Amino acid sequence: MTVDVDVVHQRTDDNIDALLDALAQLDAYFRGHPDKRLEPTHEHLATTEHQLLTTACGPVDLLGSI
Repeated sequence: MTVDVDVVHQRTDDNIDALLDALAQLDAYFRGHPDKRLEPTHEHLATTEHQLLTTACGPVDLLGSI
């Protein structure tokens, strides 16, 4: 059992832009980089890679593919 939220997102430009807006409101940044607070970009979310984020509401894993 995990305590994060997993989201498989559609990788269209419009959807990525909307997702980035939502992530900005949640103060999202990549886990494992607490000193740099690296924030996700359009380029990150356009890939099929997994993006492991921390947000103000808890951990979120964005999955570019299943």
